[in-house]
Amino acid sequence: MLQFTEETKVDAKGDNYTVTSIYHDERPINELLKEYLLSTVNTQYPPRFQHF
Repeated sequence: MLQFTEETKVDAKGDNYTVTSIYHDERPINELLKEYLLSTVNTQYPPRFQHF
């Protein structure tokens, strides 16, 4: 499971982003961010991410 910390900041415009986390996932970071953004806007998306 990928866990983002309280310091995680994602710019909705996609211009800049800062990810502070420790995770074990070999997928490219852009795919992880895409899944993160989808999980924040789509309530039907699997609750993989833990939001603080």
